[in-house]
Amino acid sequence: MPKVFISTTSFAQYDASPLKLLKDAGMEVEVNPYRRKLTPEECSNLYKDIDGLIAGTEALTTEILRSARNLKVISRCGAGADNIDREVAEELGIKVFTTPDAPTQAVAELTIGLVLDLMRGISIEDHLLRSERWQKHMGSLLSGKTLGILGLGRIGKKVVELTQPFNLKYIAWDISPDRQFADRYNVEFTGLDELLSKADIVTVHLPYASELEGIIGERELSLMKREV
Repeated sequence: MPKVFISTTSFAQYDASPLKLLKDAGMEVEVNPYRRKLTPEECSNLYKDIDGLIAGTEALTTEILRSARNLKVISRCGAGADNIDREVAEELGIKVFTTPDAPTQAVAELTIGLVLDLMRGISIEDHLLRSERWQKHMGSLLSGKTLGILGLGRIGKKVVELTQPFNLKYIAWDISPDRQFADRYNVEFTGLDELLSKADIVTVHLPYASELEGIIGERELSLMKREV
């Protein structure tokens, strides 16, 4: 019976059907006993006899992959796989898959929640009230603002879709612009500097890549609006 280990602690946390699918497929399922991100030593000990791994963000280094003698497949919960040594995995015949669509809705909703929190000062008011201080903070309306989106991929697009009722103006920067989507939702593509200077709110949805590292620095921050 193939043995599958689930290292990510959020897997099937709110819906047990994925576990049932694995078991119905004849797999022996083991879950992370520590309920936290595993250390390299723990990974080596827990992975040594498994056939499949449903991975989180733990580093799957050369040493860990070589110690997992029976490992045949890794499924990464999320879009990125920069925590996996892909070259060694390929050398060892280990297939690596990602689930890029799985977190899209959740991350987009979280993005919007954070935007609303900042615009309306919800956390500020909560902190003041818990400090026994009543200081009325009006905040700013989100409606009518310009939302600048760095990275109009899966998550950036979902943010646009979910914020339609807020009457926003959208500007975006992306290395591979999706003109069809932009036309459908009235998104204007701009240069990075123009986006930062025009946007009232900036959301960032970029994958890790060497060419994007440090894309927002002191100079870029200085271009942004001081007040919204």
